[in-house]
Amino acid sequence: MEDEIAAVDIDDLKTAWMLQRELIGGSIDEEIYRRVCKPGVDVRAAAFRASALAFLVQVVPEGLEAFIHDREPCELLFNAIAKIPITFGAPIQGSEFMEHIRRLQQ
Repeated sequence: MEDEIAAVDIDDLKTAWMLQRELIGGSIDEEIYRRVCKPGVDVRAAAFRASALAFLVQVVPEGLEAFIHDREPCELLFNAIAKIPITFGAPIQGSEFMEHIRRLQQ
């Protein structure tokens, strides 16, 4: 059964993103995320979405170049990855993701 990854608050996504950037190659357990994110946040979802964003920044799919500067995502990209429906085990569909970004731009 495929599980949907919960949407997260953009601030918690940014916190998870920064934690992963600071501890590259290090082990980050849920307790560390709980210490730095807001109380009650789904830390697994925040960590998963931050990892998905890191992958997107690393591979920079066609169409995302304008949203990534010096390997840092812009606010719009954080907002998009925080809220777009993501199902565990299924790839993020590029066209669906770009449409989500276009809707956020309006």
